[in-house]
Amino acid sequence: EHDRRRAVWEARVIVGSMAVVVAWSVLAGSVVPLLFIGGPTIYGGWLMVFFGVTQHAGLREDVLDHRLNTRTVHMNPVLRFLYLNMNHHVEHHLFPTVPYHALPDLHREIGDQLAPALPSVGTAYREILSAFRRQSDDVEYEIPLTVPAAGGAGSGAVSVGRIDVGERNWVAVDGVEVTLATVDELVVGEVRRIDHGDRTFVLCRVSDGEVALVDGMCTHSRVHLAGGALLGCEIECPKHNARFDVRTGEVRRGPAREGLTTYAVTIRNGRVVTDFAPTT
Repeated sequence: EHDRRRAVWEARVIVGSMAVVVAWSVLAGSVVPLLFIGGPTIYGGWLMVFFGVTQHAGLREDVLDHRLNTRTVHMNPVLRFLYLNMNHHVEHHLFPTVPYHALPDLHREIGDQLAPALPSVGTAYREILSAFRRQSDDVEYEIPLTVPAAGGAGSGAVSVGRIDVGERNWVAVDGVEVTLATVDELVVGEVRRIDHGDRTFVLCRVSDGEVALVDGMCTHSRVHLAGGALLGCEIECPKHNARFDVRTGEVRRGPAREGLTTYAVTIRNGRVVTDFAPTT
């Protein structure tokens, strides 16, 4: 709702700009202005669809690991130029702030950690069409990809009120306070998911003497932040790389615009405890 006014004005500006270009073309008796402004969306739109289908079609859904739901396709120099190097699509999703011109370099840097890139557009479409045929009989079919194992700090879910003896992630209820973890089992930089009833949070070990507890879901895409990375005092969403300050809840990098709620958490007698009282 808070973006409605901005969206309306942006739409008016776009429509007004197109009206000016159309008038310019009529007065000039030439289609050249439309060839550069507005026209490419019409006569070049098919090419975007042609490229776009290769990005995700047939691959897994509802997974946070972009290596399993996105493909990279090698293209010839002409197509790569028209596509702004976005054929390196896994790399773009993993690191969306890397500029387009640097995506081939990024591929060379991290390619051995991804599924093998497809050698051509033709190969990609053969794979996609084969998957479509399989899905006509089995709607749950997804193209299986094999990727190298990726490590990450603890992201397992734990539930308040249940103690799983012997498991690393456990939670105990002590009156009104809740023990989330022991200090010794949390390493600096670790992110852990905490579920309490129908609410979910992220516990972050910021430094030796500092922990933070914030809302678990990214305010932009409703993806759980426990799958992201803690960079200093900022947690990064694993889907679109929005960042939040876990000490204040403030947005540090878009596309998120709404901050997180933070909660009181204390280190006491070697335990991390909270009563889930909001501090922001």
